[in-house]
Amino acid sequence: MLTAIKAMGFSRVVELPDSRWVDVGNGASVMCYKVGMIDSLLAIRSGGITVLNMNDCVLDPIYDRSLARYIGPVDVLLTQFSIAKWEGNPGDTEVGAADELIARMRLYIETFKPEVTIPFASFVYFSHEGNRHMNAWINTPDRISKQLADAPTQLQFLYNVDSWSSQHGFRLNGNPLDHYRADFQEICGLPYRSHPSYPLDELISLGQSLVDEVRASFPGFWLRWTAPIISISMILTQSSASTSVAALLKLTTGLRANVI
Repeated sequence: MLTAIKAMGFSRVVELPDSRWVDVGNGASVMCYKVGMIDSLLAIRSGGITVLNMNDCVLDPIYDRSLARYIGPVDVLLTQFSIAKWEGNPGDTEVGAADELIARMRLYIETFKPEVTIPFASFVYFSHEGNRHMNAWINTPDRISKQLADAPTQLQFLYNVDSWSSQHGFRLNGNPLDHYRADFQEICGLPYRSHPSYPLDELISLGQSLVDEVRASFPGFWLRWTAPIISISMILTQSSASTSVAALLKLTTGLRANVI
């Protein structure tokens, strides 16, 4: 990432250290906190205001209280409010991901005690024939507003051109819930993409090429020392399930994989 950013012409690039406040000038400071292996949150302080961007981080409850003490008072919390990845197959009825996100939002609100909470990062619809069934499980802004009406924070959605600033507060172009309600009602009529199927042998070959490429990035001693960790999530037809699983197990030997 550092190399790619410099290639764009940015000559002065600073990588943020983990869990340390960094002065970026003009009275502002930022702190990046690593969450798990692939995620991070960002806290920003400026002019006596703290904004905490959780996005889709999943904090371990063991650490959330200590993190709240370290960050200090939070004025604005930004957080995910709905699903944005695979959560189940067609026909599944017991999918709790949407409710889990609401529970997580409530936990973060109670932990960081923000004056304002702005749900964001979830304004999507599943636009493929293979995942359109998940549109039935998304959290709408109306549902979030109802479920968290008793939360000790000012919960406010923003629509296009709406804004918030520490100087002026919210500037809204009408009621965001009305705008989003109209948008979400149109999901069923939106276009859905589809792609042709490909032979299993071709997929296995491409998968093996990817595995070989990734393995080449790790030292041999590390691969010999680390036991295989395999996590597989997929949609399979009954006839191809055993063959595909066997092939993927073979491909991911010695690698950590999450195949969706």
